[in-house]
Amino acid sequence: MRHHFFPLASVPTAAAAEQNGEEKEGEEEEELTHNANTGAKYYTMEEMGPHSTVGSLWIVVDNLVYDITNFTLEHPGGKEILFEQGGQDASTPFEDVGHSSDAREMMRQYLIGEKHPQEQKRKKKQKGGSNRGSSGSGSSAGDSSERSWLNQLFVGVGLALVGVAAYTTLY
Repeated sequence: MRHHFFPLASVPTAAAAEQNGEEKEGEEEEELTHNANTGAKYYTMEEMGPHSTVGSLWIVVDNLVYDITNFTLEHPGGKEILFEQGGQDASTPFEDVGHSSDAREMMRQYLIGEKHPQEQKRKKKQKGGSNRGSSGSGSSAGDSSERSWLNQLFVGVGLALVGVAAYTTLY
């Protein structure tokens, strides 16, 4: 089941009413269900939990919710890693791998909503307090390519050391 969200002209939330200077007297505050600016549906981590199966696989990356059910067979790293992260916040493992800007762009087609604001993690400020051209994904393409390059360097150096150790042991 594919979920898409589209920007809505107005979303009747308490937060939106508050921004417009409207206060509802005598009424309980409405539950926040959508982003008033983008129309994106909010999902809680409790709602994410059941979506960790072959039939429905969702993850959160940088406070955005993705339905990756139909991506499992295409994932270059294999489907197992996706199922390990299913129904959870996969931001840290996603960043640790050092996904390319192409991978980040590909993710957009699977975007179905946002993590509920009360549960969102605040993004860490970069050293020096600058936000070098962040595109809203939590990191800029430069940061991603730097991490990817460093990851590849560390793997290469590690393999070289293993090769040298094996050579000196055998010969």
